[in-house]
Amino acid sequence: MSLEQLELTAFRSFAHVRFEPEPQGTTVIAGPNGSGKTTLLEAVAYLGTQRSFRGAPREVMIKTGDDRAVVRASLTGATTTSWSKPSSSPPAGRASRSTGNPPATAAPSPSGPGHRLFA
Repeated sequence: MSLEQLELTAFRSFAHVRFEPEPQGTTVIAGPNGSGKTTLLEAVAYLGTQRSFRGAPREVMIKTGDDRAVVRASLTGATTTSWSKPSSSPPAGRASRSTGNPPATAAPSPSGPGHRLFA
Protein backbone atom coordinates (compact mmCIF):
# COMPACT_ATOMS: atom_id res chain seq x y z
CA MET A 1 0.00 0.00 0.00
CA SER A 2 1.31 3.46 -0.80
CA LEU A 3 0.24 7.03 -0.18
CA GLU A 4 -1.36 8.72 -3.19
CA GLN A 5 -2.53 11.92 -1.51
CA LEU A 6 -2.52 13.54 1.92
CA GLU A 7 -4.95 16.34 2.77
CA LEU A 8 -4.73 18.33 6.00
CA THR A 9 -7.21 20.86 7.34
CA ALA A 10 -6.40 22.93 10.44
CA PHE A 11 -3.50 20.60 11.26
CA ARG A 12 -0.70 22.40 13.12
CA SER A 13 0.33 25.42 11.00
CA PHE A 14 -1.64 24.42 7.88
CA ALA A 15 -5.09 25.90 7.26
CA HIS A 16 -5.47 23.53 4.31
CA VAL A 17 -2.87 21.67 2.27
CA ARG A 18 -2.90 18.81 -0.22
CA PHE A 19 0.28 16.79 -0.73
CA GLU A 20 0.71 14.30 -3.56
CA PRO A 21 3.97 12.35 -3.48
CA GLU A 22 5.55 11.15 -6.72
CA PRO A 23 3.78 7.88 -7.59
CA GLN A 24 6.91 6.36 -9.15
CA GLY A 25 10.24 6.67 -7.37
CA THR A 26 11.24 8.83 -4.44
CA THR A 27 9.68 12.02 -3.11
CA VAL A 28 11.94 14.57 -1.45
CA ILE A 29 10.35 17.12 0.87
CA ALA A 30 12.53 20.23 0.99
CA GLY A 31 12.02 23.76 2.28
CA PRO A 32 13.22 26.31 4.81
CA ASN A 33 12.94 25.82 8.55
CA GLY A 34 9.37 26.17 9.81
CA SER A 35 7.75 25.50 6.42
CA GLY A 36 5.93 22.33 7.52
CA LYS A 37 8.12 19.45 6.33
CA THR A 38 7.99 17.63 9.67
CA THR A 39 4.27 18.40 9.99
CA LEU A 40 3.60 16.49 6.75
CA LEU A 41 5.59 13.53 8.06
CA GLU A 42 3.82 13.74 11.42
CA ALA A 43 0.42 13.54 9.68
CA VAL A 44 1.49 10.45 7.69
CA ALA A 45 2.80 8.80 10.85
CA TYR A 46 -0.40 9.71 12.72
CA LEU A 47 -2.45 7.80 10.15
CA GLY A 48 -0.63 4.62 11.10
CA THR A 49 -0.03 5.06 14.82
CA GLN A 50 -2.80 7.39 16.06
CA ARG A 51 -0.20 9.47 17.92
CA SER A 52 2.35 12.17 17.25
CA PHE A 53 5.97 11.05 17.01
CA ARG A 54 6.77 14.43 18.57
CA GLY A 55 5.04 13.29 21.75
CA ALA A 56 2.49 16.09 21.44
CA PRO A 57 -1.05 15.74 22.80
CA ARG A 58 -3.78 15.78 20.16
CA GLU A 59 -5.05 19.21 21.18
CA VAL A 60 -1.85 20.96 20.07
CA MET A 61 -2.10 19.43 16.59
CA ILE A 62 -5.22 21.57 15.96
CA LYS A 63 -4.31 24.87 14.30
CA THR A 64 -4.61 27.82 16.67
CA GLY A 65 -8.01 29.45 16.29
CA ASP A 66 -9.71 26.31 14.91
CA ASP A 67 -11.85 23.87 16.87
CA ARG A 68 -11.00 20.68 14.95
CA ALA A 69 -8.45 19.18 12.59
CA VAL A 70 -8.83 16.70 9.74
CA VAL A 71 -6.24 14.36 8.23
CA ARG A 72 -7.42 12.59 5.07
CA ALA A 73 -5.33 10.21 2.98
CA SER A 74 -5.82 8.40 -0.29
CA LEU A 75 -3.97 5.12 -0.37
CA THR A 76 -3.56 2.76 -3.29
CA GLY A 77 -6.91 1.04 -3.56
CA ALA A 78 -8.65 2.92 -0.72
CA THR A 79 -9.54 6.34 0.69
CA THR A 80 -9.49 6.77 4.43
CA THR A 81 -9.43 9.40 7.10
CA SER A 82 -7.74 8.30 10.26
CA TRP A 83 -8.19 10.63 13.17
CA SER A 84 -8.92 9.15 16.53
CA LYS A 85 -11.61 10.39 18.85
CA PRO A 86 -9.66 11.70 21.84
CA SER A 87 -10.60 11.08 25.40
CA SER A 88 -11.01 13.97 27.80
CA SER A 89 -9.05 12.01 30.37
CA PRO A 90 -5.64 10.38 29.94
CA PRO A 91 -5.32 6.59 29.59
CA ALA A 92 -4.84 4.68 32.84
CA GLY A 93 -1.33 5.07 34.20
CA ARG A 94 -0.58 8.26 32.26
CA ALA A 95 -0.44 11.74 33.70
CA SER A 96 -2.50 14.48 32.14
CA ARG A 97 -0.64 17.33 30.48
CA SER A 98 -2.01 20.84 30.58
CA THR A 99 -1.79 22.52 27.17
CA GLY A 100 -3.77 25.64 27.90
CA ASN A 101 -6.30 24.46 25.31
CA PRO A 102 -9.77 23.13 26.12
CA PRO A 103 -10.00 19.33 26.11
CA ALA A 104 -10.64 17.71 22.75
CA THR A 105 -14.07 16.29 22.06
CA ALA A 106 -15.38 13.99 19.35
CA ALA A 107 -17.16 15.67 16.44
CA PRO A 108 -19.32 14.13 13.73
CA SER A 109 -17.67 14.13 10.32
CA PRO A 110 -19.27 16.28 7.62
CA SER A 111 -17.61 13.97 5.07
CA GLY A 112 -19.80 10.99 5.91
CA PRO A 113 -19.04 7.38 6.79
CA GLY A 114 -15.43 6.30 6.85
CA HIS A 115 -14.21 9.76 7.78
CA ARG A 116 -13.31 10.65 11.33
CA LEU A 117 -12.05 13.82 12.90
CA PHE A 118 -11.65 15.32 16.30
CA ALA A 119 -12.32 18.69 17.79
